[in-house]
Amino acid sequence: MAANTLESSNISPDLSYFTHIAKGKILEIIGKYPGMKDLVIEPNLIKLIDKIASLTEVKEHGVHKIYRFDASMSTESEKRMYIFRPTSIIIQQIVSHIETDRSEGINRQYHLVAVPFISHLIELEIESRGIYGFVTIDEFPVDLLVIDDDLLSADNPAFFQECFLHGTTTGLRSIARSLFSIQSTFGRIPSVFGHGTYSQAVYDMAEEMLLLDPPPSDLVPEISQLFVIDRDVDFVTILLSQFVYEGILDETIGIKNGSVEVGKEITGSDNTIKLSVSSTDSLYNDIRNKHIAVLSSSLRAKSSEIVTTKNEFGGYNISQMKEFVGKKLGKTASDVRSLTLHIGICESIMKKCSDWNLYHESIEVEHHLLMGQEYRRCIDFIENYINQRLPWYNSLRLMCLASLTNNNGSLPSKDYNSLLFQFIHSYGFQYLPLLHDLKQLGLFIDSADSIGMAEKITNFRKCSGKLSLVTEDPSTVNLKNPSAMSYIFGGVYTPLSVKFIENILVNKSFQNIKDKNLDKYLPGCNFMVSLPEGVSKSARHSTSKTVLIYFLGGCTFSEIAALRFLGRLVGRRIIVATTATLNNKNFFENLMNLNE
Repeated sequence: MAANTLESSNISPDLSYFTHIAKGKILEIIGKYPGMKDLVIEPNLIKLIDKIASLTEVKEHGVHKIYRFDASMSTESEKRMYIFRPTSIIIQQIVSHIETDRSEGINRQYHLVAVPFISHLIELEIESRGIYGFVTIDEFPVDLLVIDDDLLSADNPAFFQECFLHGTTTGLRSIARSLFSIQSTFGRIPSVFGHGTYSQAVYDMAEEMLLLDPPPSDLVPEISQLFVIDRDVDFVTILLSQFVYEGILDETIGIKNGSVEVGKEITGSDNTIKLSVSSTDSLYNDIRNKHIAVLSSSLRAKSSEIVTTKNEFGGYNISQMKEFVGKKLGKTASDVRSLTLHIGICESIMKKCSDWNLYHESIEVEHHLLMGQEYRRCIDFIENYINQRLPWYNSLRLMCLASLTNNNGSLPSKDYNSLLFQFIHSYGFQYLPLLHDLKQLGLFIDSADSIGMAEKITNFRKCSGKLSLVTEDPSTVNLKNPSAMSYIFGGVYTPLSVKFIENILVNKSFQNIKDKNLDKYLPGCNFMVSLPEGVSKSARHSTSKTVLIYFLGGCTFSEIAALRFLGRLVGRRIIVATTATLNNKNFFENLMNLNE
């Protein structure tokens, strides 16, 4: 089944409003300082800025050149504007740039633009280094970026580490502000469900903002329900290999703000092509949520459809040809380009899986771990994988998966110590801080330490049984025309996070969750809020069937595919908002980068 194919301008709520607002804000900030200036953008923010405003629009606001931020870079203009996330490393490097210029007698004006808010670290560092009088500071509060007509992202992968690992709550205000903006624009959401410590804190902050600046009481809500969920409810889903095309595309090439960059091995030319991967491409919209096992037949069918369309042209008269060229030929040419690139991407993905026997055995091990079977065989496979020095993040995810899916979410001391020793021996001591962080998060635990971690981690085995997450006979699931969400993992498994949401959405309460005693096996607590009639009188007139799901700490494209499927199943339009999109590779890379 295809995802929502309506143009965003024809569906409610119209999320493009947020892109329009973000564009106005960034261009206002850039144009705020007269004269020509050089724009220096942190690498991780380049695609975000490009998604919001075009290069031409940016340059029209007094930008001479645009530079990719680098620790040892130099620019030409007398004015320099930095756009960056306020991490301590980036701030120190910016200050170093300014001090180097001053030591060389170069007098510039410096404008610092922090995304999404000004951190006290900026002011402390600037003041302590004695350069406060030479800089101006602004913030660009882009709280949510519109990725697609059903996907919003804060594009802030560091949020997970800051909150869930270090307990830093600074980033919560930005998330709360995004909930405030959504309700100020589309009306108060009358029914709210949440689970988790940070979800509760974010909702409370957003409520405080709405009390101080409420939306008009006659604004009819365009969103009927809100779910806010902490990522630590379900770590298992992040660790699994993805099978829907969009998830595989993210893992192998990397989807960034609704586009991918494809190079020579796919295009056959020296130029890198930026390919939009969103519902605006009808071909991609048809295949994005397909299981990889049926993808080739879908591409073949699309190819036949294009050939048929082209063959029609030969039998047309002059007036019919004119209509064909005006209405169909352009779309056909676009489809041919998209089809060619996606076939090339599929071929590239197949090549990257160089050892198919190892790949299939790895998938089999994942399935056994989910089902709680063949434990010893799984551990032996992981040890062998580590000793072959295959990609470190794959070894780590299998280690964490073995820990989370085992009884009480931990490994026997003997196996824990063996895997830990072999991993360090194969990949190096530089991973020790990361392994410590994984233990703190409850992802890789020695059973000897599990008692103190019980409240921090989900008891997967208990939740799996009570929610029927694992399918007894996966062969009964039709991957081509699925009738169950488990199709996204080959019929084996339904994501815990999505199954949790489904139970609440269908029952309109936590009663089913409470009846199953799931509260005992999940970290954090539930909360539910129904607005009294006096708060939003127009809520009772709302006929909206739109549901907003907000993941704090990130979500995967597999979960997004499952939620799209769930939306069709229950007759709802589901919009997903997330602090970042995750996969089993970038999840570990982000944690590792934070330690460097």
